[in-house]
Amino acid sequence: MKRQLKMESDTDSTESFASPSSFARLGKCEVCDYENAKYTCPKCEVKTCCIKCLNIHKKELNCDGIRDRTKFIPLKKMTKMDFMSDYYFLEECTRFVEDRKTDKIKRYTRYNKTLPPHLFKLRNAALERKTTIRFLLPNFTRHTSNTTYYDWSKKVIYWRVEWIFVNANSSKYVDERCCEDIKLHELLDKYFNVENHEEVPMKKSLEVYQSRGVGNVKILLKAEGIKRCRKRYYELDCKKTLRENLAGKILVEYPIVHICYDAVAEEYDVIDSDEDVIAESKKYQQTLDELYPSKHASAERLKAKEGTKSEADADEKRRKRAERKKRQAEREKQPKNLLFTEDKSDDDTSSDSEASNETEEEVELSSTKA
Repeated sequence: MKRQLKMESDTDSTESFASPSSFARLGKCEVCDYENAKYTCPKCEVKTCCIKCLNIHKKELNCDGIRDRTKFIPLKKMTKMDFMSDYYFLEECTRFVEDRKTDKIKRYTRYNKTLPPHLFKLRNAALERKTTIRFLLPNFTRHTSNTTYYDWSKKVIYWRVEWIFVNANSSKYVDERCCEDIKLHELLDKYFNVENHEEVPMKKSLEVYQSRGVGNVKILLKAEGIKRCRKRYYELDCKKTLRENLAGKILVEYPIVHICYDAVAEEYDVIDSDEDVIAESKKYQQTLDELYPSKHASAERLKAKEGTKSEADADEKRRKRAERKKRQAEREKQPKNLLFTEDKSDDDTSSDSEASNETEEEVELSSTKA
C-alpha cells in the first residue's frame, strides 16, 4: 500500500511539472494564440509553442533566429551574460584585425608606391614610349595574370594582349608575349588567316572574321583614365605597330582589344583623337561653371581675401618698422645721465691700466722664455 501511495504521489508530481501552468510565465503563443508559449526567439523575442509556429514566424518576419550582438541594451537591463557576450565580441574584433595585418594578401588596401624593380623598369620604358601603365594591387586577378615584361638587353616591351571577338559570341583569346615592333595585322594573322598553321583553340568559331579579313574589321582599344571610360574606345590602325598604336594611351596592366564589324562599331563610343578628349574636358568644365557659378565666385572671393590679407600683413610690417625707427631717434635725442660719469671713467681707466699691465707681464715672460 505504501509503495502504491508513493508511486501515485510521484506521478502526480510529474504531471504537475509537465502541466501547461509551468509555461504560463511566457504567455500564449504569438503565432497560433492557442497554446502556451515554450520558446522565445533570441533575435526578435517572439514567443512560440512548437517548431511549426517557429518556422511560420521566421517566414513572416524574415528572421534567422540569430541574436543581434550589437543591439542596444540599457545598463539597468544588462546581465552578466550580456557583459560576457560584449567582451567576447570585442576579442573577436581584435583577432580579426590582427589576422588582416598578418595576411599578406588582404593587408594591401591602397596603391603600393614602392614597385618591384621589374615593374619599375617597365613603367619607365613605357613612359619613354608615351604610354602610361597603371598597376593594380597585388591581390587583383588582373595583376597576377599580367605577363607583360621589359627585355632590358633588347630594350623591347613584350605585351600581354587580350583579344575579344565581339561577333563570335565575345570569344576571348590571349597572347602572352606580343612584341611591340610587330604590326597589328601580323599579330592577328593567326586568327584571320586559314593557311596559318599556328594552334588556335576553337578557330572554327572565327570563320566569319576569316571571310572578311583584317582590313574590313574595326579594331578598338579599351580606353582607360578618361571620363566615361567604361564605354569608350580608341580606334587602332592595323598597318601600324603595337608601339605606335599604344602611344599616348593609358593602360591598366595590359591592353584589351575589341574586334568587331563596321556596323557593330557604330554602337561603340569611339574616340577619334586625344584632342577630342581635351575639348570634352574643357566643355565639361564650362558646364560646371555655368551650373555652379557660386562655387566659382567663392573661389575668387577666397583668392581676393588672401590678397587683402597679404597686403594687410605688409602694411603692419611697415608700420612696426617706422615705430622702431622713431623710438631709436627719440632715444638718441634724450640727454645722457651724467650722475655716474666720473665712476665710469675711473672704471674705464682702471680696466685700461690692468690690460696694459697684463700685456707688459706677458712681454716679460716671452722675453725670459726666449
